[in-house]
Amino acid sequence: MEGDFHRSRTQQLRSHARSSIDGPPLLSPVDKVIYLHHGSTTAIEATHERLVASKQYPVPSFKETIEQLERHGSNLNHEATYFRKMEPIRKKFKSDVSRWARELNDVLSKSDEIEQNVDRERTLLIQAPQLSPVDRIISLYFDSTIDMETTSEELQGPKQNKIPTPPTEIEQLQRRNGSRTQDVAYLRRREPPMAEFKDKVSWIANKLERALSKLGKAQREVDREWVQGGGGLQEHPS
Repeated sequence: MEGDFHRSRTQQLRSHARSSIDGPPLLSPVDKVIYLHHGSTTAIEATHERLVASKQYPVPSFKETIEQLERHGSNLNHEATYFRKMEPIRKKFKSDVSRWARELNDVLSKSDEIEQNVDRERTLLIQAPQLSPVDRIISLYFDSTIDMETTSEELQGPKQNKIPTPPTEIEQLQRRNGSRTQDVAYLRRREPPMAEFKDKVSWIANKLERALSKLGKAQREVDREWVQGGGGLQEHPS
């Protein structure tokens, strides 16, 4: 078997030798591509990364490198100075807004609590109405009057289009006014906390407007210093 391998190998070498003598050697697939591109291997090897890597960039001198690093460091220092100046201004603004938000929330909670108490008391009054001493006397008086009128009606028979007597009309008006008095008293008790809440909102709105004005003024001042310090040559931090 080993002899067969040697005979096959010998035949291949002889065939290659004859092809070399008879004419040019056979082209490999890579050689064919190179031949199509006029002997250049650029089409095979020239990837984007290799083309970029093959470009020759000028190497900065030692002095140029130092200047570039110093310029970059100056820009970083300038930017850091900008942020250091703006930081306390922004912190104060956020602190003021947080404090006013807490005050507004306290007033709102107080207003809600008062209104809930008033609503609860009104509900109890509606569910279990209490008559004043005068109302009790009027009620007893008109109850007896109604009983007498009812007895008279039973004796005389039903009447059509009964006209209310003056005492009955007075009773109706008094009851109606009593109900309205309760409604007005209920609304009056709800008004002070709401008025206090509106005043607090207005006060805080004015505070916020002034705080925003101060923040904008401080921002413009720091921006002016930024430009004067050479910051106009680089991108603004904000």
